[in-house]
Amino acid sequence: MINISRKLFFLVAACLPINLGYHFIVKEAYAGGLLIDYLIPTLFIQDLLVLALIISWSLSSSFKEDWKKIITFPQVVLAIWFVFAMLLSVFESGRTLPSLVFFARTALYVLFMFYTATNFNFDRDFGLLTKIFTVSVFLLGLLGVAQYLHQGSIFDNYLVFGEQPYDSRIVSIAKENVFGYTKIPAYGLFRHPNIFGGILSILLIWIFQKYLQTRSKSLLFVFLTGIFALVVTFSYLSWASLVIGIILVFSKQHGKKAAMLFVIAILVAGFLMPSVRNKLVNENPSVYRRINLLNASYKIISSEVLFGVGINNSIVALEKNIPWSKDIRFVQPVHNIFVLVLLEMGLVGFLLFVLILGYVFLQMWQNNSFLYIALLQIIFLGSFDHYFVTIHQPWLLLWLIIGMCASLGSVSKTSRF
Repeated sequence: MINISRKLFFLVAACLPINLGYHFIVKEAYAGGLLIDYLIPTLFIQDLLVLALIISWSLSSSFKEDWKKIITFPQVVLAIWFVFAMLLSVFESGRTLPSLVFFARTALYVLFMFYTATNFNFDRDFGLLTKIFTVSVFLLGLLGVAQYLHQGSIFDNYLVFGEQPYDSRIVSIAKENVFGYTKIPAYGLFRHPNIFGGILSILLIWIFQKYLQTRSKSLLFVFLTGIFALVVTFSYLSWASLVIGIILVFSKQHGKKAAMLFVIAILVAGFLMPSVRNKLVNENPSVYRRINLLNASYKIISSEVLFGVGINNSIVALEKNIPWSKDIRFVQPVHNIFVLVLLEMGLVGFLLFVLILGYVFLQMWQNNSFLYIALLQIIFLGSFDHYFVTIHQPWLLLWLIIGMCASLGSVSKTSRF
């Protein structure tokens, strides 16, 4: 069973970018007459694979010993309380089914983190995991560049790895002005170019560090392919995330201190976006949408600060409180994962979430592990977008990284990787 669990772990990693799932269209998935993607109960292929891994692990001979070990990890204890707080949040939800589905998925991914914390061995497993992500970035890079050149989906069939069919005829599709021409960014296998760009920006740093160690021409080729794909997502925050990661790869101790200050500054900036007032902001949809969502969220939080509105239920509340704008109706989760957790789970869930991320970041920062760069990128991206909580692929990647941090932190207090 141990060998089966290990194979399933790497299969989950290989399938991480896939967007394929079965969607259950139910009445609770509608808000204000609109079918809301985030409220649709969906069973993704990753959910099934993680479930199979957890079952296999629970039947293994090492399961009891693993649990005795894992319960001593502070981040694991915090995660257990976080899941419990999320369960309580389900009872605060007006839309119970979407809330329950999100809770079940999170519980699975947290258990996946537990498995990673006790069974992932950096000396044995990190090389293979990096190879898997290298292949993923290469294939996603080729797909992304092809989508941009084609100005639409390539397979045009959701059943092929979950690529959503799209072209210029779809009104809600993302569009960018490139030297006076309207262009559609690359989506990859994700629901939005920002998600594609965010995932690429993190995995490209892993590949870049491996290239610096090996000077492999094939790794350099994959890295450049991923860069091209990242560029044509036109996800400016993801571009910044990659630049930040590269700077931190080359900077040593001084870079670490700057990284800590940067994290604090970004968190503050993410919360204070509504205080920004100028003509450029008012005319930029990407900015004023975020500000409108933050303003509506703060209004709701002021009356729901203790328990929140219920997990995966914020869109329903936001739809009733978001101010009118020049847009077609724009109903999405608030574009800040910390405000989102506070809005949906209340103060206790928010504090637990911050403590989990804060603990693993400080642990990796002190241990001089490269994983602190990935965590900083997630904090940066999550301060201005929601997908690291609301979308299954980044949500799974986050818990994988937390599990890797727990594994590394439990065996080493010195510089690693």
